[in-house]
Amino acid sequence: MSTETQKAKPPKPDKVPIFIDGTKYQAHAHQLTGTQIRALAQPPVGEDRDLWLDIVDELDELINDDQIVELVDKMRFFTVPRVINPGQHPAAGA
Repeated sequence: MSTETQKAKPPKPDKVPIFIDGTKYQAHAHQLTGTQIRALAQPPVGEDRDLWLDIVDELDELINDDQIVELVDKMRFFTVPRVINPGQHPAAGA
């Protein structure tokens, strides 16, 4: 690689700040799988929750465990229960 090419392309920082459920974490790489993103959170995001990428003005994206995500600064993720069991209506059993 020539010196000119190195100058034209600034090196990427070692860590990428991202947010999971509103808490800031430092990713150690620019590409992580869904499983690796889950593991960044403290405590790690459990298998009982889905991981979503928050996309402004568009539909949010469900992130699968084996999916590779290209991380950018301040990317936001959120989690929700994987299975939602609605409660029984009080009058339903009467």
